[in-house]
Amino acid sequence: MKTKLILFALLFTSSFTAMAQNKWTPKVGYGTVYAGNGDIPGHWFIGGMQTQISNRSGFEILATGTYIEQTRRWGQGYETFQKSNGVALEGLYNLFINAGPVQIYPAAGPVLRYASERELYGLSIQYNGQGGITDFEPEMRSRNGLQAGYALALNLDIKATQHLTFGLRGSVQSFHTGQRLAAVGVTIKNRRW
Repeated sequence: MKTKLILFALLFTSSFTAMAQNKWTPKVGYGTVYAGNGDIPGHWFIGGMQTQISNRSGFEILATGTYIEQTRRWGQGYETFQKSNGVALEGLYNLFINAGPVQIYPAAGPVLRYASERELYGLSIQYNGQGGITDFEPEMRSRNGLQAGYALALNLDIKATQHLTFGLRGSVQSFHTGQRLAAVGVTIKNRRW
């Protein structure tokens, strides 16, 4: 609990420092996210603001959304449904490496996510001699609630014009419940928005 409070305090201290400089750049994006053991794909949405504190460091506040649902068929009339839909708020510290119009920056920081999840916890299937299912007992877990954790990301941005930047972003959100979300997507930053 103390670690969560320290991360929360660090997030707000950094955000006030960044807001004082008033150089926020809007950032949006879209990509693919994977949940479970990397076998359940879904949609990943990004929206937020980024600022540079110095030439080598910055800060971003992002809202990310996930829409992950999968129906898996085990046989005629036997299926399981899994989902992990949620909205997260990330506060990330950026470390910039610049090479002309190209900017590479790893990012790390705390994340809070509210999610509605349903996952397969266990499955018992029995077959008869002809290969048909005789007994099908899935054990499903559902949970709704707030999850705390941390996010790690790697960004590659290319400045197209003075105000427009295109980028690639890969990130992992890891939560205290054991849930991990890995995502890859494209981003756009525009200082004139």
